[in-house]
Amino acid sequence: LSGSTEHLTFVLSTDGGSVLIDDVEAWMEGDTNPTAFRDDCVNMLREFNPGVIRQLQMGGNTLRNALMPPMKAHAFASQKGTKPGPYDGGRHAPYGLHQMYELCEHLGCDPWYCLPGTLHVQEIKDFLEYLAGPADTPYGRLRAELGHPEPWTKTLGTIHVEFGNEAWNNAGPYQLGGYNGEDYWRDLIAAAKASPYYTPNIVFHAAGQAANSWLNAGLMPRAPNADRFGVAPYIIQSLSKEDAQRMKTDD
Repeated sequence: LSGSTEHLTFVLSTDGGSVLIDDVEAWMEGDTNPTAFRDDCVNMLREFNPGVIRQLQMGGNTLRNALMPPMKAHAFASQKGTKPGPYDGGRHAPYGLHQMYELCEHLGCDPWYCLPGTLHVQEIKDFLEYLAGPADTPYGRLRAELGHPEPWTKTLGTIHVEFGNEAWNNAGPYQLGGYNGEDYWRDLIAAAKASPYYTPNIVFHAAGQAANSWLNAGLMPRAPNADRFGVAPYIIQSLSKEDAQRMKTDD
């Protein structure tokens, strides 16, 4: 359907049973950029020229699953009490960490991918191996198999690392947002910085939010080895055409 403006429509139905769909992938031909993202998306990002691209992740995933492209990843959930199976709220990430890093490398900007909030200490060691380990290590080999033999620490600028998102928020999907006890972030960062693959361009963020700034005072002292503390003020959530017209400027 290269060049077509028509939509693809699939209809599957059953009488008295269930239909489970797996391993379906569709794409439009003709894109020329080397990433998994559409030319339209990449070209618009080039126009914006971002310094950093951030992908948040609430929680209940594993490192290896987060690295994989959608066709090789399992569904996951970020709420307490979620039951295994296809009918209880599992979801797939739209793209994997590796694909986002490829996009940032192509655009020349820095990646800020929030690692799973449920991360285990061993997984942060594996992540450092993925970032910079040689191809004869397990996660260095995985990076090479996914298409990037050279360490990311050599081809990306600053690699921002945050654990989960809105760790203080106990509502809905935020329940596994990324804070599991007083020493949790401190221990993850300490293990990462003790890795033989750690380099100074890997920057670890402890993160709070301006709307609940009083909680920041409880979070900051418990991650003394974090490089930065992120305060997300949510200054602008959207910009409508009407909002732009009120400003009376093309800027």
